[in-house]
Amino acid sequence: MTTDPPASRSAQWHSRSWWASVGSIATVLALGVAALAWWFPRSADSSTPQNRNSAKPSFVDVIQTGTAEVTTTTFSPDGRLVATGGGNDHTVRLWNSTTGELVRLLRGTAVVNAMAFSPDGATLITNGGLELWNVATGEPEGSLRGGRGAVIYSITGGGGEAVAFSPDGKTIATGTDDNYIHLWDVATREEMRSLRIADPVSTIVDSIAFSADGKILAACGYEGTIWLWNTTTGTQLRTLTHPGEDRPALFLPSRQVAFGSHGNLATSGGGTVRIWNTSTGELSHILTDSNQVVFSPDGRTVATASTRDYSVQLWNVANGAPLHSFPGHTDMIAGLSFSPDGRLLAAGGIDHTVRLWDVSPFQP
Repeated sequence: MTTDPPASRSAQWHSRSWWASVGSIATVLALGVAALAWWFPRSADSSTPQNRNSAKPSFVDVIQTGTAEVTTTTFSPDGRLVATGGGNDHTVRLWNSTTGELVRLLRGTAVVNAMAFSPDGATLITNGGLELWNVATGEPEGSLRGGRGAVIYSITGGGGEAVAFSPDGKTIATGTDDNYIHLWDVATREEMRSLRIADPVSTIVDSIAFSADGKILAACGYEGTIWLWNTTTGTQLRTLTHPGEDRPALFLPSRQVAFGSHGNLATSGGGTVRIWNTSTGELSHILTDSNQVVFSPDGRTVATASTRDYSVQLWNVANGAPLHSFPGHTDMIAGLSFSPDGRLLAAGGIDHTVRLWDVSPFQP
C-alpha cells in the first residue's frame, strides 16, 4: 500500500479547501439572486397591481395609416377587419386584423368620425354624409335620406354626429344637430321614427348606443347630458348628467356613450369615465384621467384612453379598479374597439397609428 508524501497530501487538502470555499461563495451568490428574484417582483406587484402580469406578451402589431389621423376605430363582427376613419381626407380604411395589411380604401364625401358595422358585417355606415358601404366590395350603397329626400347633414359638414346599428341589424340610429334622434329602417332606408330630445342642453349629439338586447337607446349630448329611450315605445326613460368641461378637437366628438353586455352604461367626458346602472340611474364608478370608452364583449372590462400619457387603460367593471396600462401612442387616442372574442384591443390615435394589443391575460 502506497501513501502520498506529506507535501502531496497538503497540496490536495489546500486544493479541496479552495474549491469548497468557491462552492460556498457560489451557493451564497445563488441564494442572494434567488432572494432578489423573489422580492422585487412581489414588491412591484404590490405597488402597481394594474401591471402584475407585465411579463406576459401583450403587444401584437402597429398599423401605420400614413397621413390619416385616426378618430374612430371598430372591429368587424367576425374580427377579421379593423376599420379606421378620421382626418380631413373623407376616407375609411379597412385593415386585415391579422397581417395589418390594407384591404380596402373607401372614399366618402365628408369627414368621418363615427361608423358602425351591421351585425352581419355586410354593411358599414359612416357618419360622413350618412353613407352606407358594401364591405365585401368597398362600393357605396347610397345614403340615408330624410322625408323630403335631402341627406341629413350636421353643422360640422359630416352626416350626423353619431351612428349605430341595432343588435338585430334592422334599425340604424343617427344623431344630428336638430334635437332629434332618427331611427331608420335598414331594408327600406326610410325613417321610421324620430325621438325628440326633451329640454335639450345641447343641439349636437356626440354618441349613440343600443343596449345589448336592443330595448334601450342611449345618446350623449355635447355638453354632457345623456338621454335613455325605450326603443319600442319611443318613451324617454331617464336623463343622466356627466359633468365636466371638454375642449373638443376638430372633427372629434368630445363625449361617448357605450353599453355593456349586462346592461351597464359607460359615459366619457371632462377627463373621466362614469359607469351607470341603467335600471336605477345610479352611478357605480368614476374612472379618473380617462377619455373614450368601450366595453369588452363579456361586459367585465372597460378600456379607456388616458388623458395624461396617451396610454390605454383597462378597468374592472365590478369594482372600478385598474387592471393594466398599455403605453405606445405619442398623441391623443381617439378610437377604441375590442375584437368580438375580447382578446384584442385596437387603439387608434391622432399620431396616425392603430395599435393592437392582446389584452386577454389582463382581464378578470
